[in-house]
Amino acid sequence: DINKHRKVAVMPIYGIDRKDGFLELQATDAFAAQLMGMGFTVVERTQLQRIFNELQLSMSGMLSKNDLNKVGKLLGIDMIVMGTAEGWNRNWTDSYKVASIRFVDTETGELLISIVVNRIKGRQYIPEMADVLKRRLAEKR
Repeated sequence: DINKHRKVAVMPIYGIDRKDGFLELQATDAFAAQLMGMGFTVVERTQLQRIFNELQLSMSGMLSKNDLNKVGKLLGIDMIVMGTAEGWNRNWTDSYKVASIRFVDTETGELLISIVVNRIKGRQYIPEMADVLKRRLAEKR
């Protein structure tokens, strides 16, 4: 039920092959803003970090169903969003080879939606992924 999954937490989008996390944190915030613009309630990243620290969990995205349940209950969220952007290449017009976003139900651990975008420049994958998400949500209604 897509109407059930309205309150979400967006984990940091990790950029594989990057030495710093600056671009990825900006991408995470940009994607969270896109979700809010679509009517989702997004938990503040500092709240998410606090819960992960309390539970001694890594923000790497490797979570068991039990961990997802705990995070979901403590934050009152229905879904957690995880993502990566791989193959950063500053010499190839500041681009990524591939970026992916996964929406996971915090109660069941079920992967609800997975979106992959290939060969994107900079953070342009954020609006592209939001457009794909909008289409998939419209199909589910």
